[in-house]
Amino acid sequence: MSTAIDMASALDDEIQQILERATDTLSPAEILAQSQLADGRHTVASALHRLSARGAVEHDSTGGHRRYWLASRGHVTAPKTVRGRIQAYLSRAGVPRSMREIAGALQIERRTASRALNALATQGVLESVPLTQRGRVAWRLAAAPAETAGTAVNDPLFALASDGTLTLCTHETELALDATETAALLDYLAPFVTNRESQRSPA
Repeated sequence: MSTAIDMASALDDEIQQILERATDTLSPAEILAQSQLADGRHTVASALHRLSARGAVEHDSTGGHRRYWLASRGHVTAPKTVRGRIQAYLSRAGVPRSMREIAGALQIERRTASRALNALATQGVLESVPLTQRGRVAWRLAAAPAETAGTAVNDPLFALASDGTLTLCTHETELALDATETAALLDYLAPFVTNRESQRSPA
């Protein structure tokens, strides 16, 4: 009995430490992904129930999903965009994570994660690190966001993925186009680009 109590207490302490490090509110799944002691979602749920009963953690259910934060820190506003959530996740992780790990921890589709990662890399917020498997990379926060001369960090950015999809990011807005929509957009823009280049060419 005492062993079970000790394990429960250790898990409670670990979850509080996870929430202390967090830069946004966390779902039970995100807490489980960072836990070394939890056996599964049921143990995380039990620990969160105990901590909530003691007033150590608080939660809200915006969007139908509970997200938790440490009561002593007050409410932490969660990033609303996929890019913001990825930045917060990698900041908490402190080590490079693969696209698969990021998508799993944040419970988003891999294609969505790929688009956001490409956009953040284009912006200079993230950088990739080669993994041992050929062609696979992990992602981490860049040492310093890159700024191109004459280009503000909040200028619109495009990220074209290898599957032909396109993501346009500006401020906290993301517009994702599938391959068909991207092709249609490029066809529409082609005459303007051709005309501009012809005007630039010497007579």
